[in-house]
Amino acid sequence: MQNLIICFGLGIMVAAIIVGIIVFMICRKKEKRVQYYIHSFKDCFREKQDIRLTMLTLLEKYKKNSKEAEALKAGLYYLDKSILQDYDSALEYIARLFDDDRVDKIHSQSIHFVWKNRQGIIALPKKGESDMRGGE
Repeated sequence: MQNLIICFGLGIMVAAIIVGIIVFMICRKKEKRVQYYIHSFKDCFREKQDIRLTMLTLLEKYKKNSKEAEALKAGLYYLDKSILQDYDSALEYIARLFDDDRVDKIHSQSIHFVWKNRQGIIALPKKGESDMRGGE
């Protein structure tokens, strides 16, 4: 009876160790995926300075049927087909996949950067309209 209890205890301990190793490996793999995405997003955005172009470039870096590629495709589809076409919702597809605050932070920074750059752009008058500031 005592041997049975010892064997049962050892079995539980071995199972706990195996589960711990599996959890550790999954977390480590996720961390590598997050780091790769963050690094790639920063590099592409620094070069392109456009979120849509950055998403297209990142799509080329991932395997065709990977989870990351599917999330990027969904975000790009949202940008192309939705009424609002906002970057925040488009990037939410990939942010949900990674579920990491660092990804949310670089997305927010890039949206803020694009928004600030677009504030300084003045729309040109339509063809045939006179400039309101100069007047006639």
